[in-house]
Amino acid sequence: MGDNEKRYTHEQALGVINGLFRANGLADVSARLNLDCGVPSGVHIENSYKVKQRALRAKVCGVLAGIEGVKRPASDFAAEWVGHNLVFRLLGHREIGSADLEFAGDKRGAIRFLTGILRILGVG
Repeated sequence: MGDNEKRYTHEQALGVINGLFRANGLADVSARLNLDCGVPSGVHIENSYKVKQRALRAKVCGVLAGIEGVKRPASDFAAEWVGHNLVFRLLGHREIGSADLEFAGDKRGAIRFLTGILRILGVG
């Protein structure tokens, strides 16, 4: 995202993202901020596995990448989201069906590795 493109506050981004979910008929999918000592550290997307449209995931991830101060590219968010969906489909654990996408990237090496592979493959 270039310097001349719109940057969102955390609250603006949540409004846009939740609006995208509603506009696409996904009333039971929602985003909220994850806080670390009161500071936004990422976003929790409840029922993220229900977002099957790649274009919608790309729009949401573009908004996340457009949050002021976030350096992580949209493709990285999208790859991690798809990783959550894949693991959910394989294992079926309900808690995995909701994605936590950290603004600075996941701290767990296995998640970073999977995200990197999916990003290289262009999955998102």
